[in-house]
Amino acid sequence: MSFTMTNNNLTTIFDNSDVDMYYAAAKEFLIEEGLDEDDITDDVIWDEVGDEEARAWDDAVKYGLIPFLKGKTVLMTGAVQRWDGTYAGGRIGAFEDLFYALTEDCDYVRITDEDGRLYIEATHHDGTDSMEVRILTPHALSERQLHSLFHDDSAYSTPPYVARDLFGITSTPAA
Repeated sequence: MSFTMTNNNLTTIFDNSDVDMYYAAAKEFLIEEGLDEDDITDDVIWDEVGDEEARAWDDAVKYGLIPFLKGKTVLMTGAVQRWDGTYAGGRIGAFEDLFYALTEDCDYVRITDEDGRLYIEATHHDGTDSMEVRILTPHALSERQLHSLFHDDSAYSTPPYVARDLFGITSTPAA
């Protein structure tokens, strides 16, 4: 596995967004393998880029991140971009399930660890979804319990009062 360290204890675990870097590295590799530079077509280079990206994915994600977080219930929170804007997003569930749902149909994925905090950016045709991953502790509430907490405690939610505030109805007639 190859990881890159940058400032602030940021480790890039996987990043396929820099296609120019992948292209240059693939071309250099093919030349080192003995191919003549004039004989290397774009198709051959892009095939090698795909192979290298698949190897990097397997090393960092398939055989690294997924087994490391196997069996962990996580909270993913962050921003979700769609064609009509950027929205807050979040889900609770098994890491592997949420990870593959987040990265499905994405062309570019960037996974980083900054001071122990795991971040995933997944770019698709509508934009980039950016999530932080947190492992829930064994004492964490279930998703159902969290929903009940938010539903039942007026510090977290209130009824919408549609009849009263939208239609001006202050009481309902008896049946």
